[in-house]
Amino acid sequence: MYPHRLVVDANCINAKGKLPAMACLEEYHHAGALELIVTSTLPVELDKGSIQARKARLYQSVGAYPLFFPGEREAQSRVGAPVRSSLLHLLHTELFGRNLKGKALLRAVRDCLHLDQAQMNGADIFVTNDKRLHAAEPLLEKHSVHLAVYTPEEALAYVRLPADNRRGQPGGRESASQRSRTSDSRVKLLRWLLIHCSAR
Repeated sequence: MYPHRLVVDANCINAKGKLPAMACLEEYHHAGALELIVTSTLPVELDKGSIQARKARLYQSVGAYPLFFPGEREAQSRVGAPVRSSLLHLLHTELFGRNLKGKALLRAVRDCLHLDQAQMNGADIFVTNDKRLHAAEPLLEKHSVHLAVYTPEEALAYVRLPADNRRGQPGGRESASQRSRTSDSRVKLLRWLLIHCSAR
């Protein structure tokens, strides 16, 4: 079990290596200190031949339910094994309202699908540079869903905090027993990564 599960939005897929915070999060991921995940909606959003799409295929994908959008050839999300109920309608109406049409509506639905699949699959953090989506965190909290919505820099800062200095996982879920399960070797690995990534 990873100490942190982070779902990465399309705008934070570090295909060209130009996002330093994401590069550090990827090093933590490769070392097994956290898990970077994408949703089943991401491949629909990206051009299949792009370097972004190739990079996204390196991460585990989570889904929830198939959703088809009028005029689109493929499902906007795929079946998965979620642990929570969907809040898609709530996210869509509260974040974007009911008056969108066409491509704007499709983009809004995809954004909400990312957030919904993240919360349904028990992610701790949703990583995005889209400021509109940061309003989802307090909305989900009202429904007892603890999903932090952070920029890559905020996510990296949170992950780097020593466990004793955190106020629990995003949303206050980390228990003392979870913190105590962290092995000495993992702590050494995290320290090495912290020094290595700080040098960038």
